[in-house]
Amino acid sequence: MAGIGIVSNRNSRQNREDPRAVERLRAVLGGDGEVVATREAGELDAVARSFRDAGIEVLGLNGGDGTNHVTLTAFLHAWDNRPFPKVAFLRGGTMNTVARSCGVRRGRPEELLARIVEKRRAGEPLATTPRHALGVDDRYGFIFGNGIFANYLRHYYEGAEPSPRKAAWVLARAVGSVIARGEMARDIFAPVRADVEFDGRRWEATTFQAIAAATVTEIGLGFTPFHRTLEREGAFHALGIGCSPAALVTELPAIFRGRPTRSPRIVSEIGGELVIRQARGQAYIVDGDYHVGGETVRLRAGPRLEIVLP
Repeated sequence: MAGIGIVSNRNSRQNREDPRAVERLRAVLGGDGEVVATREAGELDAVARSFRDAGIEVLGLNGGDGTNHVTLTAFLHAWDNRPFPKVAFLRGGTMNTVARSCGVRRGRPEELLARIVEKRRAGEPLATTPRHALGVDDRYGFIFGNGIFANYLRHYYEGAEPSPRKAAWVLARAVGSVIARGEMARDIFAPVRADVEFDGRRWEATTFQAIAAATVTEIGLGFTPFHRTLEREGAFHALGIGCSPAALVTELPAIFRGRPTRSPRIVSEIGGELVIRQARGQAYIVDGDYHVGGETVRLRAGPRLEIVLP
């Protein structure tokens, strides 16, 4: 099965609400590859080995940011430094931040796949854009954040189903709580105390609202804090946010527009390896998934991937 291999997450919200989506993908793909629908992360290792041995040229991911990060982790481990297939984000999830940040156009998964299949059948090269994966311990994704990033996401996942509208509502509540000095602000902005080294250089600050890093520019809702991430090959943009919650709120317009912040208590650097050491295990997010790691978390610029632009 040289060609296109697609992993479709049955548990993503869009696929749960539209169970026929997998069959539409199979109809579009025809004999040009295979679609495998998964329910659990434990299935991915076998799928990755099967696709690797078949020599797929394009890996299609039908899910959102969380699906993509979990699937890419399994596949990158299975490939083990072999040349990796091109990656096609089919935007089949609630959160498609990474796909949007890479320039993948909007469209239903089967529409995006149809453009890829049409070009391959016509013998036309697929347009791609390069992005490094971000290694976080033994995981791979594109966006990392602790502190306010992890705490915000915890509030986002509580209660009603996640959606872009809910994300904006939670952000508005958080900003209002900062202004009112409310309980939500105290929870989201609980300080992170850590020793941080970036490419072997120790950061002077040891208390942060958050430490974050990414190999893509956006984090959702149009905010573009990682505007330097494409400055250098084999690097990512890291932020150490040490300013007060009120000061951070005043920086939101600049963060939204992808411009440098003015606060001297926001560290902004690019590099290839970030080490965060805390006194106890630390909660963080990778591409919208919530994780709890050990006392030391290591980030690094991971493999260079070619992201398909259908």
